[in-house]
Amino acid sequence: DLKSLLPKPQPSVSLFPNEVTIESDKEKTLTCGVRKYYPHSLDIKWIKISKDNQVTTVRGEDICIEASVENDDGTFNISSKLRVQPSLQDNGNVYRCVVNHRSLTDSILLDTTLTDCPPTLFIWALYLQTHIYAFMSCGRACNMTSELHCETPPPFFFVFKKHTQFPNYLNWKFTK
Repeated sequence: DLKSLLPKPQPSVSLFPNEVTIESDKEKTLTCGVRKYYPHSLDIKWIKISKDNQVTTVRGEDICIEASVENDDGTFNISSKLRVQPSLQDNGNVYRCVVNHRSLTDSILLDTTLTDCPPTLFIWALYLQTHIYAFMSCGRACNMTSELHCETPPPFFFVFKKHTQFPNYLNWKFTK
């Protein structure tokens, strides 16, 4: 078999989402996708790492592994989905997708973190005699603290004369 003599393509692994916002009584699905691997044999497992670093293997009943698909080049793709129903006590816990394949020297590990605080767009405005000073940033405001993690877009600062139309910056799309 000539395929056995060829180098083994290493899998490309992705995990979505990389952060889960906890919402009361709402189930979430995590997806670990593995693409372009050969040979077909592959191991995907999920582990949970609690805030106090206790590691447990996730039960099989919460995992759905889709059938693998063969690509035109003879490599394979597969997805593993994990259903979680987090509560506020799970804030800070991590779920890890672990992928093992014979083309890899080490396992591929991808993590997603549970958080009780969604990303937020902050807008502050200061009205002085003739101008409006406005500052816009992205970040988080958790438990009445200001824990800012500015990512994209960077912070913005605007100065406007009073009684002028506010520009339509709020129609911009902010994504994490």
